[in-house]
Amino acid sequence: MRLTGWAKRAETHPLRLLLDSEGRSDLVSFAIGVPPADSLPSRALARAFDRLLADPQALMLNPPSHELRRGITDLMAKRGVDCGPNTVFLTDGAQQALDLLVRLLVRPGDEVLVDPVTYTGMLMALQPSGGRASGVEGGAGQTMDLDALAKRLERGPRPAFIYTMADGHNPLGVSMGLDQRERLVELGHRHGVPIVEDDPYGWLDLDEEWLPPLHALNPDEVIYVGTFSKIAGPALRCGWILAPQGLRAKLSLVRDLAAIDSANLVQQALGDLLGRGELEASLTATRVELRRRRAWMLTALADHFSTPTWPSATWTSPNAGLFVWLQLAGVDAAARLPAAIERGVAYVPGSAFAVGSSEAELESALRLSFGGCDRAAIDIGVERLAEVLRS
Repeated sequence: MRLTGWAKRAETHPLRLLLDSEGRSDLVSFAIGVPPADSLPSRALARAFDRLLADPQALMLNPPSHELRRGITDLMAKRGVDCGPNTVFLTDGAQQALDLLVRLLVRPGDEVLVDPVTYTGMLMALQPSGGRASGVEGGAGQTMDLDALAKRLERGPRPAFIYTMADGHNPLGVSMGLDQRERLVELGHRHGVPIVEDDPYGWLDLDEEWLPPLHALNPDEVIYVGTFSKIAGPALRCGWILAPQGLRAKLSLVRDLAAIDSANLVQQALGDLLGRGELEASLTATRVELRRRRAWMLTALADHFSTPTWPSATWTSPNAGLFVWLQLAGVDAAARLPAAIERGVAYVPGSAFAVGSSEAELESALRLSFGGCDRAAIDIGVERLAEVLRS
């Protein structure tokens, strides 16, 4: 069968390979970015589905949930974003949102400016388009340097858009300060370049600083991508886009090429959850538990990597989200991964987040997710990690 050029070149997502080992009971997984299961609103969602399924019409095709869009509007208002229900475009998760935006905004040969290391889902979304990610340099364990971004925008050519995460960056775990946010938005405006803000972790602000999303600073030129995967459950696959009206109309056309409708029953259940105010208590519990797990992870790293064996080891202390970025020296993290899984611990090598020529520079880096592990698992997992990387 004849495949397109990009399909021939496409490789299996590194996280997809790791999923094959996730069912092992003896495996401590720092690989997959998931929130603590016990703090998610499972009981409230069960009640919502029960109420919905009492009416057989719930299983028929229905228009996108207005109640959910209204709930998202109220949710965004708590972060300083002023939007109405009709400005919310619903998607089947954030990954579909990124795919739709790339289809609309990226032409063959276009550049998308990203952080020095970036979310693998964006790199994959770009492959069919013929566009390419171009990393803007930044400090170790940091997002893009804005002086470097300014020079790149002044030099040209004009990129299709700038892609970043302002809160709980994946994979770095860091968040932008207010000055960074304001300057980034100003640079985009000055050069006429839209910004795509991917925000899975803004609701998981572990230090509760609650800085405004980039979209709040310029709703006309910052396209916002949100998701319920990290705050209500990864299995729900429901997200949203906030974008100008002209772009929303085109998004609907492109989505209809792949799917007649989104997961409407899930949308209705989430709308019920938000309408009854039942997500907020769950979010509070999730943040409390993640703060504990962050502390356990940072303590375990200090115990096992602040030693003469690892004189140059550094790691980030995340402000939000689920990830710690561990930077070592003299270790090929990708090559050691099979041995680590055999030993009973999984992680994502830093090279999975590489942009262009940066892969070799990230050879000794790892992304560790602490969201899905309790204290005992974190302690034993980091101990195993130090052992297998040292051997």
